[in-house]
Amino acid sequence: MSFDVTSTKSFVLIGARPHYNPDRPGRVEHIFLDLTLDLEAQTCGGQCHIHLRPLHPHVRHLRLNAVGQQVKGVTVQHQPQTFHYDGEFLDISLEEHLEISPDQVLLIVIDYSLEKPQRGLYFIPSHPPPSLDPRGR
Repeated sequence: MSFDVTSTKSFVLIGARPHYNPDRPGRVEHIFLDLTLDLEAQTCGGQCHIHLRPLHPHVRHLRLNAVGQQVKGVTVQHQPQTFHYDGEFLDISLEEHLEISPDQVLLIVIDYSLEKPQRGLYFIPSHPPPSLDPRGR
């Protein structure tokens, strides 16, 4: 049995280049959020605890999605770490003296807050404003 593949169209667009996911520095084993919510102001703040098992001992940089946050600090294994935040990504530089091995789980703690978040967390009022309430409440 044979198939004629010469007459089929390619799924690849002309000029398209392949896009690959970046290498993973580790496997997330657990995420714990300790947040305080202000429903009226539509804000929240607190800490994100990430338990990460490194895939190799040479991990010295982590990049996390963190759109629209105000990042106040980052610790790894209870030690403050240098970080850079551009409004979209949180880049964490792991200190050289930090021992890393695939046999351990790193505890990463990010202290942050959000004001009227656009994604991920939504504040939905229990009663719509009177202008939107069909019953006029």
